[in-house]
Amino acid sequence: MANKKLIFGLGTGRCGTHSLADLLNTQKNFEITHELGDNPVLNWEFNDECLEFYLDKIMNRECDYVGDVAFYLLPYVESIINKFPDAKFVCLKRDKQETAFSYEKKTLGRNHWQSHNAQLYRLCPWDKCYPKYDLKIKKIEAINLYYDDYYSLVDSLLKKYPLNVCLHPMDSLNHEEKVRSILEFVGVQEKNALIKSRVKIKARNNSFEI
Repeated sequence: MANKKLIFGLGTGRCGTHSLADLLNTQKNFEITHELGDNPVLNWEFNDECLEFYLDKIMNRECDYVGDVAFYLLPYVESIINKFPDAKFVCLKRDKQETAFSYEKKTLGRNHWQSHNAQLYRLCPWDKCYPKYDLKIKKIEAINLYYDDYYSLVDSLLKKYPLNVCLHPMDSLNHEEKVRSILEFVGVQEKNALIKSRVKIKARNNSFEI
């Protein structure tokens, strides 16, 4: 376990994180999941017990490169770096409007960003994984605030931990040179890199999906 290399992915969600996990998991001797199999494991409010459970699940894997891609990991980045100074975090960023429209469509009837107590929306196990904003604003405004706050924190981490954290536009996954840059950052030698075009975006009626 001591020789394992930890690789993580970040991003608000609806921004290509599934594709990033697929890309990383394709590499030789990598085992990288997406949200531990699409499970709401980590609370947005820091919880050390949840983090230990999360890391134990990852560290018990057999491959040398192990990790996970999860939007809800962001509040835990500094703690993970303190525990594992060589850990790498690749963050994806999508256009703000596209992200908000995609989330609004995906979460029809749900609202992860405001504490609604099931009065206006259905309760959902994923609610705990997101920060909460004032109920007086519209849901789409809360999503936009989430986006702004998310990447503000990412920018702070980039400045503080430039050797651990990198940020790429989502579309980077469709460009071989940029994919190679991502793989090099996490420790994949160029001769061993397995590369495919990963992300496709489609627009319907002025809304964006992924």
